[in-house]
Amino acid sequence: MTVRYLEYLFNPRVVALLGPAEARDPIAAAVANGMLRAPFHGRMLVAEDTIEAIEALAEAPELAVLNGDLQKAPALIEALGRKGCKVVLAVGAPPEDPDIVPAMLAAAHPFGLRIVGPGAFNLAVPAIGLQAVVSPVLPQPGRLAFITHSNGILDTLIDWAAGNGIGLSRAVSLGAKCDVDLADVLDYLALDHSTGAIIMYLESITRPRKFMSALRAAARIKPVVVLKAGRFGPLPPATTTIRRLADADAVFDAVLARAGCVRVEAIEELFDAAATLGFPGAAMGDRLAILANGYGAGLLAADHLLERNARLANLSSETLAGLSSIPGLKSDLNPIDIGPDAAPERYAEVLPVLAADRGIDGILVVHTPSAVSSALSAVEATLRGFGTRRQPRLIACFMGETEARAARAALRASGIPTFSTPRQAARAIMHMAAYRRNQELLAETPASMPGDFTVDSLTVAQEIEEHRLAGREWVHGPDALRLLSAYGFPTVRPIFAATPAEAAEHAKRIGATIVLKIATRDPIDKKAVGGVTLGLDEPDDVHRAAELMMRRVTARAPQARIDGFTVEPMVIRPDGHELLLGFVEDEQFGPVVVFGNGGTACEVIRDRIVALPPLNMALARHAISRTRVANLLSAGPGRPGIDSRALELALLRVAQIAIDHPEIIELEINPLVADPEGVIVLDARFRLAEASQPGSKRLAIRPYPKSLEALVTDDVGEHYQLRPIRPEDERPLIKGVTTVNPEHLRLRFFAPMKELSHAFAAKLTQIDYDREMAFVLMGEGPPGEAEWFGTGRLVSDPDGEKGEYAVIVRSDRLGRGLGRLLMERIISYGKERGLREIYGEVLRENRTMLQLATELGFIVKSSPDEPEVAHVVLRI
Repeated sequence: MTVRYLEYLFNPRVVALLGPAEARDPIAAAVANGMLRAPFHGRMLVAEDTIEAIEALAEAPELAVLNGDLQKAPALIEALGRKGCKVVLAVGAPPEDPDIVPAMLAAAHPFGLRIVGPGAFNLAVPAIGLQAVVSPVLPQPGRLAFITHSNGILDTLIDWAAGNGIGLSRAVSLGAKCDVDLADVLDYLALDHSTGAIIMYLESITRPRKFMSALRAAARIKPVVVLKAGRFGPLPPATTTIRRLADADAVFDAVLARAGCVRVEAIEELFDAAATLGFPGAAMGDRLAILANGYGAGLLAADHLLERNARLANLSSETLAGLSSIPGLKSDLNPIDIGPDAAPERYAEVLPVLAADRGIDGILVVHTPSAVSSALSAVEATLRGFGTRRQPRLIACFMGETEARAARAALRASGIPTFSTPRQAARAIMHMAAYRRNQELLAETPASMPGDFTVDSLTVAQEIEEHRLAGREWVHGPDALRLLSAYGFPTVRPIFAATPAEAAEHAKRIGATIVLKIATRDPIDKKAVGGVTLGLDEPDDVHRAAELMMRRVTARAPQARIDGFTVEPMVIRPDGHELLLGFVEDEQFGPVVVFGNGGTACEVIRDRIVALPPLNMALARHAISRTRVANLLSAGPGRPGIDSRALELALLRVAQIAIDHPEIIELEINPLVADPEGVIVLDARFRLAEASQPGSKRLAIRPYPKSLEALVTDDVGEHYQLRPIRPEDERPLIKGVTTVNPEHLRLRFFAPMKELSHAFAAKLTQIDYDREMAFVLMGEGPPGEAEWFGTGRLVSDPDGEKGEYAVIVRSDRLGRGLGRLLMERIISYGKERGLREIYGEVLRENRTMLQLATELGFIVKSSPDEPEVAHVVLRI
């Protein structure tokens, strides 16, 4: 990850346009025309694309636009690097010569120069008048940023934004992404104060973990809306149920859900989302009040909202009383009809009453053309009645074209999202509601990790090694169930039988109703080929069923290698639900967990959800809730609810297997039966192969780094767990901080503070281990229950060069050497991560920390702008 020099891409003071005076390429001509006619606030240098012309430039350009033939780009980039240029925008299409792009990168490397493109002929920064775009429209400044893979889509977005009065902060098409990629731009825009929301059009993803980290970081700060093309491209060959269910689009949906993004499926939805999420206060609940000058229009809007699972707000008694005092209202129900013959003043009378109702998250004002109430008069009354309130959110739908067009423009100019149809408005409202739900989920505190979440890792490693030495690709039946049992899964206990007679003998010893299954090393659907028989009560029945099963499977699956049979007592769970659970290795994002409806019809029903490991209890619960079968798992008329905690733990256990064992590339549990008593695995199989990448590097999200755990002792002999922070630590952290002396909190946070809010504590505990680290000192107990005594944090810059540290220790543990323990761990971790520098900002009055930093080798520097703050630096 690196944002190095991107400030010069998006906020340059000196720009060089390099290309032939008479551009033969129409794209190059359009880019040059756009740059020259835009009112650039800095200095624009125009020259030929030759080394001599670059050397003759009056000053070093911060941004150079290569607008000519890229065959000579490597030499030009080297010349620009020597001149002091920071960023090159390569407009031309990727050259046919495959050696050109690597040569461009090699030429840029000695100077740290960044390259956008090739094929990047769209860059706009309206606030400074920079427009290297093909679009004939000059976008206006605003708070919406566009990132695309497609130049044509970006031109369309720019044109749409200009036509709808929506301003842009940044717009860029990345072309071939040979250097600057999506993650780099996301990292920049996440911290860009002029950008309020990010809109992305994607076609492909490179460097998935880098992309995922950047996406998660950006979506925690501001709305990110994504439209991805190529949802139904060619599918890779899949031989198993779980792999067919985990198609590429389902995986990408999981990526966006984990990051907290809003996904749209069509270009018009992208426009709708941009029209709402680009305004301040984008998050909104789903309790809506509808105010319309006609019952039909209001009812239509309600239909579209309810179809998308919004809720019509229940009006409070105070609201109903206020509405009843307004003469001429057609209805005091929601939707509220003021009537087509009502004067515009009616909007101004009703809106303050609705705005005072705390049970309303948003108000949708619908206006249809009326000779009695002109659109512009209705706008004036709406603005006057609603005032400058931020809550609830106000959204407008002014239908029609003739005079409604001017009314919509006036509303947008006042910062109110406005649409021309109820359907558009409903879609946009639900984007705001989805954004709020995503933010709440990202900040949700997971339940404490159960103390019984243990793994018999030695047994698992030995079993896997034996299978690998035996050359087995697929592991079925009893062997697969032993692995799951070692991870804490309750399972059936099948017994292997080589012959029908042996199967009958086992059935006789069991003395219960039997399930007979075919035993094979090949990935066949046992039920589909007749390889499963239930409800066998007598040994003779088992013998006959085994002989019939052998003939049937041999006929239906002649390629399968039959080893024999398995015999097990039949599990009878009258309130049980058959589910599917497992994981597969995705080519881009590594292992992904799959959960959904199980049994023989799971591929037909296709009720499944894909989730990215690692998981916690909150993420597991959310994944389960997104399936249709979840409605059957909770208690209802005539049926008890399942043990939801046991099912959530099952998802965590599967995710942990995926993390721990890169040699397992596929695991399928089907069925997993869930009922009020818990869960039990009835059948499973897994596939072994060489790992695509070692260890956790396969995963799109770096899992909890258990290897960094340690036991430490303070100066008086008390023991602590020193480990990376976990999301489950939020409650102990909040509780522990209340015991810290307020003066010590002020020294740590540079401001008076008594306690941590949930939102702030969630931010401190739910971290991306690939980008930052926080070590905590904890007492005995599982995460979420152990007592907190101190934290040391190290946050790296996007370039991975420097890291800023911070340390806090509970007041009743000061003087025991805990601060030193945390600082030494931070320093050693910074060295492991390859940082060149660790620094911190320390108040001058915090003499204890300044002394400790000095003892550990930090250099103390003064800050001319803030004399009360010392800047301490450790060179590594």
